[in-house]
Formats: sequence, structure tokens, C-alpha cells
Amino acid sequence: MSQPQPNTALRTAQLKRRMSQDDLARAVRDAGARTGEPNACNKRTVQKWESGAVTTPRGTYIRALEFALSEPIENLGFVPADEKYGLDRETAMTIEATRAPDPKTAE
Repeated sequence: MSQPQPNTALRTAQLKRRMSQDDLARAVRDAGARTGEPNACNKRTVQKWESGAVTTPRGTYIRALEFALSEPIENLGFVPADEKYGLDRETAMTIEATRAPDPKTAE
């Protein structure tokens, strides 16, 4: 099994905004709260995204990331849920939002 590739696009977007991992986690939580989809984003979640361990965050996180950073998820170095599952974006986002989290990759 190959090593995950670091998500440099996310890290670049974060640094461009002078945000630490904690700052980004807070912004994602705040975005979720403002959009009516609360989430539990924390520094460890951001570290998993940056390390490439998670290539497609759950739908709630995708929407919050897009809102917090004002960028589409594709520009942030992630594989969009619709591409991952071969579905239209709305259906894929619904699946991501409602599926039970895998304890190994909960973020």
C-alpha cells in the first residue's frame, strides 16, 4: 500500500490566510454552526486532511470547508464526493452526510 500524498493545496490555502491548524478547525466549526450543520472539527481532523490520510471528507466537513475558505473542495486538494462515488454531487453529498462514520477515519 502506498503512502498518502500530503494535501499541499489545503495547506497553501490555509497559510495564505495566515491560519494555523487550530484556526482552520475553528473556522470549519464556525462555518458549520453558521450554515446549520454543526461539526466537531479539531486540530487532529485538520492534520488528517493535510497528511492526505483523508482524501474526501464527509459532506458536512466539505460544505464547512468550502464556506470557511471560500474555495470549492477541488481547489483544496480533495477528491470530490461525486467523483469518489461516481454520483451526481447532490446525491454524493447526501450519502457523505448520512453514512455512518468509520471509526478509523471518522474525520
